[in-house]
Amino acid sequence: MPRVGTPARRVPVVFRYRGAPGRRVELFGDFPTWDRSRLMEEEGPGLYELTLELAPGRYRYKFLVDWRRWERDPDAQVDWTEGVDNSIVVVDGTHPPLHFACDRRHLQRTSDGVLRLHLESEAKARAPARVWAKVSGVLHWAPVVTRGHWRGRELLSCELALPRGATGEFGFEGWPEHVFHLPASAPATAEPPRWARSTVWYGIFLDRWHRRGEAADARVSDRATPTSATTFYGGDLDGVRHALPYLKALGVDGLVLTPVQPSETPHRYDTTDHHAIDGRLGGDAAFTKLVKAARRARLEVAADVSFTHVHEDHPRWRDVLKRQRRSASAKWFQVKRFPVRQGDLSTYAAYVDRPELPLLDLTHAPARAHVIEAAVRLVKLGADALRLDAMTDAPPVLWQELRLAVRKVRRDVLLLGEVVMDAQPLCARDLGADVLTDFQFREALVQLLRGRLTPAHFVGLTRFREFRQGPLPRSSRLRFIDNHDVSRLGSLVSVERVRLALTLLLLSPEPVWLTAGTEFDLAAGVPLFRLDDAWPERLPMPALDGPKPETHGLLTALLALRRRLVDDEVTLEAHEGLLSFERRTPDGHTIVVVLNLSDEPVTLERDGEVLLSVNEAAPRAAVLGPWAARVLEVAEGG
Repeated sequence: MPRVGTPARRVPVVFRYRGAPGRRVELFGDFPTWDRSRLMEEEGPGLYELTLELAPGRYRYKFLVDWRRWERDPDAQVDWTEGVDNSIVVVDGTHPPLHFACDRRHLQRTSDGVLRLHLESEAKARAPARVWAKVSGVLHWAPVVTRGHWRGRELLSCELALPRGATGEFGFEGWPEHVFHLPASAPATAEPPRWARSTVWYGIFLDRWHRRGEAADARVSDRATPTSATTFYGGDLDGVRHALPYLKALGVDGLVLTPVQPSETPHRYDTTDHHAIDGRLGGDAAFTKLVKAARRARLEVAADVSFTHVHEDHPRWRDVLKRQRRSASAKWFQVKRFPVRQGDLSTYAAYVDRPELPLLDLTHAPARAHVIEAAVRLVKLGADALRLDAMTDAPPVLWQELRLAVRKVRRDVLLLGEVVMDAQPLCARDLGADVLTDFQFREALVQLLRGRLTPAHFVGLTRFREFRQGPLPRSSRLRFIDNHDVSRLGSLVSVERVRLALTLLLLSPEPVWLTAGTEFDLAAGVPLFRLDDAWPERLPMPALDGPKPETHGLLTALLALRRRLVDDEVTLEAHEGLLSFERRTPDGHTIVVVLNLSDEPVTLERDGEVLLSVNEAAPRAAVLGPWAARVLEVAEGG
């Protein structure tokens, strides 16, 4: 069990593993995310130790032994709420039956003085009824409210109004042994700019789009050529600009472009020059024309930035290979030892251990400044937003400095962060992203559509995960059914079930990412995307003026209806095979969305005007067919 020191901003925590001698033991956990391994030293025969300096919080962790066997710490708490037996260590917090820690997942102090808390209690225990805070000798009290239950836990929250900038202590009624210092105000807590709080983004894999420009690119294949990781189809920025009327008519609010920098691969996440726009895409001139045309069409443009690694042909990496220690760029990369040899990963670190993708060392200030200047350049060229690729793979200082730099150019530029793990509180509050990808919601949605989760379990799991993320604004969660990093939903479930997913996402208030081609059922039934050189799903975009499937019409109708709705909170409800929720229109009408996620028809308890019918050939009055949905406008009192 970890030994925890006196609570402080950073606390030394000793992790110990006991087992057979001569093993390889790695520590994984929320340090800050599970995608990073920490090798433990064998301090004595079979005794492995590692000390980490940790901020206040509740940390999940586990040991990986000899690359293949996961083991928990037998002396530590275990949290079963997520369906796995992760070990838990608490720094500056409470212990069962009350679960709380002074970290970003559990507490937030806003600039106007409000203290927001999320805590959990064992369901059979007596939970605190109130929270107190003592400021200048005066006690302030606020009630604790139950937000739900999950796997033997009661989910609790509280909001305590305090004088702005007040200092003092706070604690829980009935728990006198736990007293905490009031945290400082946190005015930088991320919330998207007002224009972006319910944006529907349309993600475009540029190479798979259409080509309109005249710049030559000898790499381009015929669009009938089988797709792979090395197949170029030649989509460009002029092709996107030419498609703006189509995208506006579809009803999306903004476009997210995959990286525009020069690269030797179709996806362009491994650039050879951060400070240029690929001439084969049309260069600076084409990008500027696109953003100006998009602005006239009232569409936002987000540019993807990938800063963790470069292509092996990057001039600075080539200079390191040539000049070794004498290179001015030697500290720009994660060199393990000299001489550095291309392809020899014992001499340098590479992204996902691919030798052609050397990792930048972004703790090195000149390297960091170089990529931040590239981000600033895109904003100066007119980008309304930046998609920050692989946020947890880069040091926090990069994103903190980048936010300050781009906001000096444009105060309301949106920072859209890619985070795969459930590290939204870290990326939103400490690193400064405004909107974070919600992979956990997508994972649950896939299981729901495959029939592996009931609607009730889906609702409970979604609420629990949102609660665990802490008091984050709803508008900071970017929901999606798929993107360019995961399999298309249409390759996992039927087209009919994809339409149900679109109905759920687009009539919910959170911002949404749509992947180009979804409206054409692109890659439906195609074998799964794989993270190697087989890319069967990454097909080129169909002709925009060609035949339109039923999904296209549904998507257009859903986006039109979404624009009629008030930006409000939504409560998902589940009953047997049904999932339902309500929205409001500015004139006070109630919009009811009902999805039947079962194999049996169900009788609806509410009636109203049918605005949309999904997967129903001929809607019957009060009966909703299996795997179908209906959107009703209900009269007042209906």
